[in-house]
Formats: sequence, C-alpha cells, structure tokens
Amino acid sequence: MLEYPDSGNQELSDSLTKWVFKEEGVLRVGKVSHHKAGEKDAPQYYTIMENMVSVRPLKHTQYERFIVSAFPYYTSAFSMMGGVFLFSILFLHYRTNEETKKKSE
Repeated sequence: MLEYPDSGNQELSDSLTKWVFKEEGVLRVGKVSHHKAGEKDAPQYYTIMENMVSVRPLKHTQYERFIVSAFPYYTSAFSMMGGVFLFSILFLHYRTNEETKKKSE
C-alpha cells in the first residue's frame, strides 16, 4: 500500500469539522435571569398588560441629525457635487472659436 506524506491540513480539517458541527467555538448562554422592576424573582408568566422594556436597534429617525465628526465627509460630498455641476455647465455651454465663427457667418 502506498503512503503519502501528511499535507498539514489534518489539524485544520479537524478543527473546521468540530466548528461546523458546533462541537467547539460556539458561544452559549449559561444562566439567564429576568424579573420585574422592584422584585427579585422572575414571575411565572408575563401578561400583555405589564410594562416591559424591549431591546431593539435604533430607528433611522433616532440617530443624530448631523454628526460633527462627519463634517469633512459632508464638505467633500458637497464640493464634489458643486464641481460636477460646474463641469456640466461648462461642458454643455462651451463653444470653440471655430464654432462661433461658423455660426456667425
């Protein structure tokens, strides 16, 4: 039987297989506790009439309107828009001397 030299990928394939099948490298939550404000123990059940705090990402309207650290970005964006606007005006309305002579004749 022929024997081939080790390629060095055995350890990588073993660790990838363990990670894919969630044998290693998985974060697990051990103990979760929750309770109402002012109480120490969790109730047996919550009803829809009780106040609960939801954890969710901010909506697009809840962020700051203008971020101070982004002013260089704002400046560069508006200067580029102004440059494109001026370039398009010049490009559309510029005429060479030959074109003006031909039209005037």
